[in-house]
Amino acid sequence: MLVRMNVIFGTVILCNLMISLTDGQTAPNTRVVTIVDKLYLIPRDDKSLSGNDKYEGFMKDILDELANEISDLKYNIYLVPDGKYGTKSMVGGKEQWNGMIEEILAKKADIAAAAMTISPDRLKVVDFTESIMSYGVTIMMNKNDAFVVKETPNMTYFFKPFPLITWLLLIVAWILTSILLAIFNRFDPYGWHKRTLRREVTPVTRQGQGFNIYQTLWYTVTGFAMQGGSRWRPISLASRVLSVWWWAFCLITFISYILILILVKPFLSTQSSSAKVSSDSALFKSNLEYGVIESSRTYNFLKNSNNPVHQKMLPKLKFLNSTEEGHELVKQGGFAFIGMSPYLERISRKDKDLVLIGGLLNKGQYGLALPKNSPMKSKLNSAITKMKASGKLEELYNKWWKKEDVKEADEEIDESKLPDTRGIFIMLAIGMAVALLVLLAEILFFKFHGKKSRGNLNTNSHPDDSMMVPLETASK
Repeated sequence: MLVRMNVIFGTVILCNLMISLTDGQTAPNTRVVTIVDKLYLIPRDDKSLSGNDKYEGFMKDILDELANEISDLKYNIYLVPDGKYGTKSMVGGKEQWNGMIEEILAKKADIAAAAMTISPDRLKVVDFTESIMSYGVTIMMNKNDAFVVKETPNMTYFFKPFPLITWLLLIVAWILTSILLAIFNRFDPYGWHKRTLRREVTPVTRQGQGFNIYQTLWYTVTGFAMQGGSRWRPISLASRVLSVWWWAFCLITFISYILILILVKPFLSTQSSSAKVSSDSALFKSNLEYGVIESSRTYNFLKNSNNPVHQKMLPKLKFLNSTEEGHELVKQGGFAFIGMSPYLERISRKDKDLVLIGGLLNKGQYGLALPKNSPMKSKLNSAITKMKASGKLEELYNKWWKKEDVKEADEEIDESKLPDTRGIFIMLAIGMAVALLVLLAEILFFKFHGKKSRGNLNTNSHPDDSMMVPLETASK
């Protein structure tokens, strides 16, 4: 009995000990293989740091964000020993991979986190998460070497100096000014209409109508041409005040239009034409040298491309060691660097002597590589989808790919700094208000002093006597 109790007691103690040891254990951290790559993963300058803290970059931030979204994701970063992304080769008739793909296949890593292209060959041996970034192959050149295709002016070219809202406001200003002039002529006691009714003057044509809406529309539209295209001109003080403000409005608008059309817009078109330059085929036909980074994704794209131009470019390719080397050669001139768009877009934004030509030669996606049938795939996909929906992924991209962008050179003109046309419309509105006050003053003046001055108006000819004749003369 005592022996049995000792056995039971010992068994209980052993079970408790095993439970305690089990509770104290933690799941092994996820092994993440990666590669040092500018902006994606960069060693920190602080040598006292250890573990994951030794690195920073776009990919490091993505891993940290994924760890925040997935509670049981704890990871350790290590660099791929051969410094390769993962390419396939045939050795002794057998398919063999290197780089990070080999680390996944050898079960040394659980995730490969880098600018890893999702390709058909890789999908045969590993799984990928949803895309974390898009990319393309593009060509960077010096502006002096670029085959700029000048933008051909089309029918809308002459409308470009002003935005649509400005053109609409100009039409409204023209119609409103014309209506006001017609109203002034109708109600101003010293205008054509009232003076005709008082038999002080008679218009040469269409007795009693004179300066009507038809005439005012034509009169104001000729203001833009600075010509007196209408036989009829305002004769009252209020109408003439409004005419002066309208002519000033037309003059300033005309000067602004010419300034933007001739001096500013062509310059802006030249600056923005970097995206409308020649293609890879024009580069092949030129005498320029061009190159790619050796064993890079760009080289693999050109090598495997079915485009005959790309195949003809292969023998002339110069192999470089880094993006920085390509950047320096392009700056010197006479060289075109073919590379991945995220890098070259950032370089060309900072260095205004460089342009990207031909758009994207191809498009692809980057993703995280995983072993086939990895249980982590669904969790990672869910977290990546959430990051996209919340804008976090875009925020991280902007943090690394758009930071440190230098401001545009002083000589470049920002379209937002073009002349502001709102001021001329405000000026015209003030002129209309002044003219309305003058009209009111004329009405009041005529009401109290009109009878005394009517005799003088009958006998004295108007300064613009070509526009009117005394009634008595017209009746003879």
